[in-house]
Amino acid sequence: MPLVDDLRQIINQTRSRVAVNVNAELTLMYWHIGERINREVLGNERAEYGKQIIATLSQQLQWSHFVEVISLKDDLLREFYLTLAASERWSIRQLRKEIDGMLYERTAIATKPDELIKQELSELRDNNVLTPDERRHP
Repeated sequence: MPLVDDLRQIINQTRSRVAVNVNAELTLMYWHIGERINREVLGNERAEYGKQIIATLSQQLQWSHFVEVISLKDDLLREFYLTLAASERWSIRQLRKEIDGMLYERTAIATKPDELIKQELSELRDNNVLTPDERRHP
């Protein structure tokens, strides 16, 4: 039904925009909280534990899923692999295997228009529903 598909697309696009705006506002809120604590509690001095946090965070990010997808050629591929990795709870080793095995190219979703792919990935993120097209071809 064209009407239902159009309404679904409107809803999904609105959800995506709302999520982006909420994340931006939350980030801004946390920044303001941190800035206020830094100014009023720490007196604009860097806390010693801050150096340890940066070192630990840097080390953790070097082995994260994001590092694995950063070299992929486009945003849609990155979104596909990160969405499936989160949904299927892939380890980094599994993510590497799927990227090396060209999972995206072996699924029916790869033949669809970009907007439809984004919509299906959004559905997977929001409702954890894996469509047949997102599954591997035999």
